[in-house]
Amino acid sequence: MIKSKIVSFCNGLSEAGAFTGFLAPAVPVFMIHRVHDLSECYGGISVDYLRRCLTYIKQHGYRVLTLDELYEFIVQGGAIPRKVAVFTIDDGFIDHYKNAARVFDEYGYPLNFFLVTDLINKRLWPWDDQIAWAVKHSSASRVDVVLPDGSGFSADIISSTPSRVVERLREALKCKPEKNLYSWIEGPLCKALGVSLPSTLPEQYEPMSWANARDLVARGHGVYAHTVSHRILSQLDSNEIEAEVAGSIDEMKSQNIERQDYFVYPTGRIGDFNEQAKQVLCSQGIKLAFSTEPDYAKRSSDTLSIPRFSLPSNFVDFMQYLTKFEQFKSALRAKF
Repeated sequence: MIKSKIVSFCNGLSEAGAFTGFLAPAVPVFMIHRVHDLSECYGGISVDYLRRCLTYIKQHGYRVLTLDELYEFIVQGGAIPRKVAVFTIDDGFIDHYKNAARVFDEYGYPLNFFLVTDLINKRLWPWDDQIAWAVKHSSASRVDVVLPDGSGFSADIISSTPSRVVERLREALKCKPEKNLYSWIEGPLCKALGVSLPSTLPEQYEPMSWANARDLVARGHGVYAHTVSHRILSQLDSNEIEAEVAGSIDEMKSQNIERQDYFVYPTGRIGDFNEQAKQVLCSQGIKLAFSTEPDYAKRSSDTLSIPRFSLPSNFVDFMQYLTKFEQFKSALRAKF
């Protein structure tokens, strides 16, 4: 409680400019995951919490930028206002359209959506969500399976808990070849768990439609590509990288969502994309690409690796990133 009050006090000082004058101009870019309303099954943050965040922004005079404005500030040399933020949301689930967009519309703020095109086309749902579903619905007490690269994976589901097993599996797979990842999940993994993936997408993984996506553009939001299948680009060969990036951009344009200047990497850690991926993005005319490395966007940032903060579920933490008290703390740690 005392720590929270101290941090809240420092956040207020930072918002007033007490610390930011000593710092490089920077923009917090927030990524939202899922947004639920009342008893919905989507998980993530609630619409009420999202409203609380945006109400704070509105009442304290912050400006929510479009990606074009972010590009202007950090690449083209425009002056970066002190009180600004950017918001993004990845994958393209229906709650993004029903809940997140609705709340942002209430405040007149732009939200940037990054879509997995095969999810929107209902050809798949993201592999990490498939793993979570399979483990959750398994009655097996343990899992023993050969991973796509031939190495083994074993875990006791009872003692480790299903959530921990899912986390371990996801982390193990993020550094393995992903060419045949979806068939591996449907085959060896599901067999080891004694389950079968459902023939239709589970309700909690229902995507928005292309009509929804076009409506978002008409309402002033940004809608951009996030690969075809959400596989990690650094674990694919050059032809597959090209197909994932160019294929998703081409599909967006074929759906009359023409402006494709921005991109988000699947998973998005530094090791999840490589120079080959960046070269493909350049060839496709991408101006900015976003990672999930937690930091502020600055003029010194790599334009094809712009960092983002996961939107904190704790409001004091959100204020810390928004007011840039977190930036001040990081600068102090680096100095001392």
